[in-house]
Amino acid sequence: MMRTPSSPPTLARPAGSRPDGPALPRGRREQGQRPSYKPWPLPPSWNLPPDAWLALSLAAACPDLFALHVEHPAVHVPLLLALRHLTAHERWLILVPTWERCQEFLRHWPPTAEPILILSDGSQEQLNGQTDTPGVVHLRQLRRQIAADIQLQLQQRLQQLQRLQDVTLELVKCDLLQRECQSALSNLDATGGDPSTDTSNAAACLELSASQHTLQTLQERVEVCQHRCQQLQEKYQSLLHACEDADHSPVDGQPLAPARGWFGRLKGWIHKTLGGLSSTSAATPATSVVTETADPASLQTLRQQLQATEAELAQAQATLAELRQQFHKTQHMAQQRQSWLLRLDELRQQRERLHAERQQLIQNLSFPADDGQTIERELAYVRRQLANDEALVATHLPKQVARYPIILGIAAERENLLSMRAITGMMDRIVYESYETSELGVVELMTDWAPRHLVLGRLTAESSASMTADGTGQAVWRVPSLHTSLARWIAELDERPWVTEGENLVLRLVRLPAAERVQLRSEPLLDQPEVVLRFRDLSEQVTELVEVVFPRSWGLEARRLVAQQLQLYHPSPCGPHQWQQAEEPGRSAAPYPLRICWPIVEALACRHPAQWLDWGNGVHEWCVYDGHGFYTAALAFDPHHGWDLNRAQAWLTELLPEHTCQRFAQVTTAHWPLPATIAPTATPAAVGSLALSSTAEK
Repeated sequence: MMRTPSSPPTLARPAGSRPDGPALPRGRREQGQRPSYKPWPLPPSWNLPPDAWLALSLAAACPDLFALHVEHPAVHVPLLLALRHLTAHERWLILVPTWERCQEFLRHWPPTAEPILILSDGSQEQLNGQTDTPGVVHLRQLRRQIAADIQLQLQQRLQQLQRLQDVTLELVKCDLLQRECQSALSNLDATGGDPSTDTSNAAACLELSASQHTLQTLQERVEVCQHRCQQLQEKYQSLLHACEDADHSPVDGQPLAPARGWFGRLKGWIHKTLGGLSSTSAATPATSVVTETADPASLQTLRQQLQATEAELAQAQATLAELRQQFHKTQHMAQQRQSWLLRLDELRQQRERLHAERQQLIQNLSFPADDGQTIERELAYVRRQLANDEALVATHLPKQVARYPIILGIAAERENLLSMRAITGMMDRIVYESYETSELGVVELMTDWAPRHLVLGRLTAESSASMTADGTGQAVWRVPSLHTSLARWIAELDERPWVTEGENLVLRLVRLPAAERVQLRSEPLLDQPEVVLRFRDLSEQVTELVEVVFPRSWGLEARRLVAQQLQLYHPSPCGPHQWQQAEEPGRSAAPYPLRICWPIVEALACRHPAQWLDWGNGVHEWCVYDGHGFYTAALAFDPHHGWDLNRAQAWLTELLPEHTCQRFAQVTTAHWPLPATIAPTATPAAVGSLALSSTAEK
């Protein structure tokens, strides 16, 4: 039984007890309450130990500063990967103490996880360990990538500007050639001499076709005249021969003398022979001509017809020659017109192509359509940028840094961190990894850099609280020698009712600052001196019990003793819960069928000590103690005390509020598997496109 000191003062019992159920220790604070928040639910598929589950749920949701004590450094990266999965929308700045820790941290970081940018201008020796790590980019390397990309884009812009200048000159030349072609066509139409001549290609083709038809008709007429002349010549020659054979003179009209000698006789014989043959055949024009030629008048008429036909032929030939010359001239002009029209069409097509190319270049360059002087100024501006690109690198570096969701910095490089503030901009969360080895004051230095801060490392004291005797012989508790503001700081953040301090297990009924805890008066129990009560004197007549200190080895016995003697209860569940109203096979035997279970803690009960503790008023707790803290695996309710499902749910709603002010958690589990849903699949970030400005934008 818990007893009071020998000269017992009046104990101020914690408020909040109620007759129908266990009381909730309010955990009163002597300072202002921090803003409360609602812990985030974790994916149900995550099979994590309760300490890791609780730490991640609280750390992800905490709106400001959260401290996470981790016993084993190997768990840092798995915890951060799991937390990163919950806060994937945030940009992180992870501060490691030194370059050595940076190398060790990156060795444990998965190569397929999100890319990391090292925010430091370290020496080449320091960079050698990180430059070849997949997914890790150093700031110096990023600067080189940006500079190379800027050089490439400036070279491309310079080439496009030069091409724009060439295209503009080609357009001017094309316009001049078009005007020359139009002038040549106008001159060609003016020299044609025919007012009705149209400069259009269709009219020229019609005129040329009509001239060709007239020329063909006249050619046919000349051929007819030539044929007629030939016939008349033949007739005339035949008539002359006939006149010679008949001894008639075609000139004076006298008959020709008979032929003499053997030649005359042969000629007469032939004439007779041929004449006899022709007389037997049908009459022909030739015989009729010959017959007619016997008359001198007919011969004269034939000569006149021949002369008229020859005159007509000569006139037709002259007309044909004139028309042919005119046709060739018209044909030559039509060919010239066609050539100029084709050239003009080529120039128009070339101008359209050049104009489209110029518009595309202007659009690609984000450049206004202006004269050549503006292009010359832009060319000079780009050449100056190529000669000195450091200013462009400094301008585009923050934009490229913003592409990296995780940035890694060195806490020891304070001046470098302050200078990098303009590069990174505001972050969403800053993680202080291995904070116990970092320089003091780094959190205060980075306070306005991000709204959320996570302090990670071995944050609690290793030394135990000691009991010493003062001059009066009373036992006085001394604060552990965490020299540090870190100890006081962690004590302020930790609002858990049960905490471990070295080899002691402490129940804090009232949370006080470390400076006030030094002034507490401590007294051991008479029948159990290993248990120490810590009091605070509110007045000469009133003393308040503030803390109860148990040996750490007591474990569940300490929780049972507090529940039975002080009737103060605080469930410590973790994860999703399940209500049960009937006995189920496979579960530990519960005192009553109505119970609420937390499966995550139940899984822990098979590896650590667990007991059913009687809280009184018909409530039993199945509690697990892992050596550092208590976890509630289940609560059972006795129907004989009036408990039913609705009343139990209402009581737990009041006992376990959704919001908390807790800013501290600890993870003591050494190894646990990373959930499959956290398997990293990200690829390293690449340098994005750089939007380079022009002189027109200034």
